[in-house]
Amino acid sequence: MGGATLCVLLLIAGVAGTALGLVSALRANDELETRNAELEAVAGFHASQRSGFDVEAMGLTFRESLIDSRAADGREALRIALGDANFTTATRRTLERHLFERSKLAIDNGVDDQPLVRAELLHALGTTMHDLGSFAPAAGVVERAHGIRSEALGGAHPETLESAALLGRTHLGANDFESAREVFSARADRLERERGADDLQTLRARHDLSVVLFQVGEYQEAVDRDDPILERLVDELGTVDPRTSGVAMNLAACYGRLGRYREAAEMYEDVIGARKRTLGGEDPRTLRAQSNLTSLLSRVVQFDRALSVQDEVLPILRRTRGDDHLDTLSLIHERARSLAQLGRRDDAVAQFREALEGRQRVLGPDNPTTISTLNSLAIALDVAGRFDEAEAQYRDSLVRHRRLFGADHPRTISAGSNYGIGLNDAGRVEEADPYCRASYEFHIDTYGEEDRRSLTPIGNYAVLLMSLGRNDEARPLFVRSYELRKELLGDGHPTTLNGLYNLGNFLLNTGDHGAAAQYCELALAEYRALGEDHIGTLHSLSLVAKLRESQGLLDEAEALWIEALERRSRVMGEEHWLTAQAREGLAALRAHARQ
Repeated sequence: MGGATLCVLLLIAGVAGTALGLVSALRANDELETRNAELEAVAGFHASQRSGFDVEAMGLTFRESLIDSRAADGREALRIALGDANFTTATRRTLERHLFERSKLAIDNGVDDQPLVRAELLHALGTTMHDLGSFAPAAGVVERAHGIRSEALGGAHPETLESAALLGRTHLGANDFESAREVFSARADRLERERGADDLQTLRARHDLSVVLFQVGEYQEAVDRDDPILERLVDELGTVDPRTSGVAMNLAACYGRLGRYREAAEMYEDVIGARKRTLGGEDPRTLRAQSNLTSLLSRVVQFDRALSVQDEVLPILRRTRGDDHLDTLSLIHERARSLAQLGRRDDAVAQFREALEGRQRVLGPDNPTTISTLNSLAIALDVAGRFDEAEAQYRDSLVRHRRLFGADHPRTISAGSNYGIGLNDAGRVEEADPYCRASYEFHIDTYGEEDRRSLTPIGNYAVLLMSLGRNDEARPLFVRSYELRKELLGDGHPTTLNGLYNLGNFLLNTGDHGAAAQYCELALAEYRALGEDHIGTLHSLSLVAKLRESQGLLDEAEALWIEALERRSRVMGEEHWLTAQAREGLAALRAHARQ
């Protein structure tokens, strides 16, 4: 048996022994005078279960110990052979099989005549499993604890409600959003009946439901629920209380998804300030808020600012959590996106590779997050003009999606669409057609066109039809894409404005300048309302400049090209491809004017 294997099994045996020893002690002591004495023992069990567990770190230790167990001259060969082998999942499965299953049996056999003690032990075990990321198995354990407590103590008892909260969180961790929604909703309703709508516990329970709403994309409903909750918590607890900042974090994320970027940024800044004061600058919750802020800043084209925050946070994460911690890898991925947007394409590719390699080590090659990172690397290579390399990654991503989810899963369809977009951009339009068409048809057949999930596939297929020269088919699809976005999202939503821009661009490129004018000009006006340096504004300036040139208004066109160049130079940098595009557009216009 290898050193690493022995190390892990000794750890498992030690913790399992603690569980079995405790249960035996409980069973032997038939003269317990009060339940408090039982629960004191349970608390010791709980602490022994949870103490010091970090399944990602255990997996990495397992890996390094295995390599170190080899003779020095064979270690590098073993390291290469292990490649992206996933020791985190292996460690988690080992814990589930050898520790958690034994603990459940010990609980059932040891305290079968003491249901409330059994419920307490199951709740403790479920908490440990949740904290180690074994969400689906944890749900079954916690559901048993909740059922026992509900029957013995009633649905309104604090311990029953405690188990309900944990059950909701395990469903949420397992991406079982409907079950999480049902549990959280029932718990909130119960608390409201028992304690009142303005009770802090009721408000926190309502917020748990808002977190689920965010996960399923119901952002406005989440905002409608969380806004009054936040106001109440600020009044009762103040702005720096962690419970207040937790609600504010979810609200900020919802604001960002709804295009309310300024409000979102201000709220993230408030949360970061509060957490730095109460928790410190190196607390994981503070760092997570800063990471979320960088994602938002990237969406509003403040890439320099995003990169600045990422450069502040990443060394702290590397030092305190390690290079292969999931929070570190997540920020590396976000930093890669910032670098890509700033035109530092080779640096972005390197960072995406680091994130991918780390996630493959920690999560495994077929984990959804790993596959998403692989797709990001493919896009980065594509944008960097390295489509030959990108295509291999696109294909690998598609194969992994099919293996993990099946050919007809939405994620697989999306991966195929990304490959199709890359093929289209590379000029291989005929090859792109089946992928983009499959995505379009899947979303229309599955969800219908009047569903938010169908908006992007409709727009992408319209672009492909234009590339194929099938403009008679493309035009009504561009129009319908814009109309659906207005109907489902509202006039000023960024996704709606993207549809507006695309429609104007299509009409301009196909020579219908009269029809194009209203859409191009409206796109620029609407994007300016979001910010003079918004990415949509930067694109729309050049769109209207081309429109003015087609109308023979060369002086107006020149002024717009100059503004586009100045803004892109300041926001994106002199070397960014968007800046170069504006420079070339201005030069072409001036050459045209001299003729």
